[in-house]
Amino acid sequence: MLVLIGVLGTPVAARAEIIQGYPDAIVCKAGANTFVLYIDRIKGDTGEVYYGALGGAAGVARIDKDGIFRRQNAPDCDGKSIEQLKSEGKTFVFTR
Repeated sequence: MLVLIGVLGTPVAARAEIIQGYPDAIVCKAGANTFVLYIDRIKGDTGEVYYGALGGAAGVARIDKDGIFRRQNAPDCDGKSIEQLKSEGKTFVFTR
């Protein structure tokens, strides 16, 4: 006799940063343009985290060793902590 048992439920997407503690993407404005910066690398000697746009069109941004986002010409993001950016809805974590 074959017995099949099913479990009903709603699938749940797992959320985990690509690099733990840092958002996978950050959205900022530069003038009239809105750009999406994706996590790129951690610089080993300084611990700074770098973000860049696909194709490099928006340049590079970084989160310094103090956890502050640095990107010239992006006043809505520059000088803010990850937590500030998160509370403003500017950070995103991909799901699996």
